[in-house]
Amino acid sequence: MNCLPIIVKRTTCLLGLILTVATTGSIAQSNQLTDSSKTSKAAHQPLKINLLPPMQQMITKMKKAKVTGDPDIDFANQARLHTLGTQDLLKAILKAQSDSTLTQTAKTMLATIVTDLTTLGNLRSTLKPTRPNSAFAKQQGRVIAAMSEKIKQSASSYKLTQNPDENIIILLTDQRQDAINLATSYLEFGRNVELRNFAQQLVEKAKLDLDIIKNVRSASK
Repeated sequence: MNCLPIIVKRTTCLLGLILTVATTGSIAQSNQLTDSSKTSKAAHQPLKINLLPPMQQMITKMKKAKVTGDPDIDFANQARLHTLGTQDLLKAILKAQSDSTLTQTAKTMLATIVTDLTTLGNLRSTLKPTRPNSAFAKQQGRVIAAMSEKIKQSASSYKLTQNPDENIIILLTDQRQDAINLATSYLEFGRNVELRNFAQQLVEKAKLDLDIIKNVRSASK
């Protein structure tokens, strides 16, 4: 009995099976690597890429703004730039993030910011220069320098996270606290009654925003 044809046939079948398994394994491995690569890319794209530019542009303008030494004029100018930066940040949040409690909070804050900008515009048009105050100029300079440092930290790899919502919370918290610091610094030196009222209201609203942000963070945990 000649077994050679049977052996050849079985060998051919076995080779075919090996090739099929190897090909299937290669395809699966390739798909796995592709999926892994996509996951890895997604994991290394934190939301800070979308949210930092408005803040960086804001602080650049604030640092370049002309300093007169007049507390009312300088605060009004810097508060406007800071409020515009907050507006741009909120718009970026709404563009980058899907509908959620956090975005609803951003929408509410944005409406308030628009009102603040109108109020500031009206106040700035009525201000007249007074004697420069070097102590105020130095203090406001320190407040702006602290803002700049926070933004630099946000651009680093250790402050923001891979969690988009958490990044929004971090940046909004910084921005609202900076508004408080800017206004509080002015209130020690400012003389314009209407502008002082605006600054005091700004502090109160920013504190309420911080409480809301804190509650959103607690609810998300």
